[in-house]
Amino acid sequence: NAETKTPIYGKKFPELEKLVPNPLDYARTAQRIGNESDITVVDLSDILPSSSRIIITISGAASAKQKLDEEELKNVFSLCDEMISLEKTKEKILAHIASKMKDISPNVTNLVGASIAAKLVGIAGGVNQLSKLPANVVQVLGQRRDVLQGLSTASISAHEGFLHECELVTNMPKSLRRKAVRLLAGKCALAARVDSFHNNPDGSVGLKFKEEIVKRLEKIQAPPPAKLLKPLPVPDDKQRKRRGGRRA
Repeated sequence: NAETKTPIYGKKFPELEKLVPNPLDYARTAQRIGNESDITVVDLSDILPSSSRIIITISGAASAKQKLDEEELKNVFSLCDEMISLEKTKEKILAHIASKMKDISPNVTNLVGASIAAKLVGIAGGVNQLSKLPANVVQVLGQRRDVLQGLSTASISAHEGFLHECELVTNMPKSLRRKAVRLLAGKCALAARVDSFHNNPDGSVGLKFKEEIVKRLEKIQAPPPAKLLKPLPVPDDKQRKRRGGRRA
């Protein structure tokens, strides 16, 4: 992780760890900057958003600028290469798992899609482990820690995991996405339990859960029924008897 190389590269740019919290982005950024003193000449556009690049440039200009010796720089580059290589290997494994998800977890796959199902099963450690997790934990699997910089105009919602990438969620208005994720997480936990017992290998339960969620979301989005305007009663022209009270 990022902390492994922070003691080494921290000598060159100690503020970088806080500015780039994602370990993989940190590795790529540190590898790209290297021992360069003027960060303005380093192209980070393919790694970081513009707001982060501005903050890094400003912080780098005010940093101590202590260069690493050749051996230290070599160690940093080696660790960065290892992290990037591990990430590529992880992506290949997830792609392979996604192609086999229909056999591994058919109901979860039919519910959320092969790619997201592979990520959920991978991060949980297997279908059995996923089936043991409650819905509120399934909801946040895969969440990332993001930091908003002072110049950023982005808005990052808390607790966004893999399920936020599901089509059932992304097709919903932003105001209803959190509710959609809660519904999806509950059904996903149930579908994982079905798969762990190897029931319904055709994935029919997952399809059923998906249809239930779609109907529920459609009902939530449906406009309220129009109020019927009742006509006023026809006035009664008949003269009514006056009620006589007790006279003094």
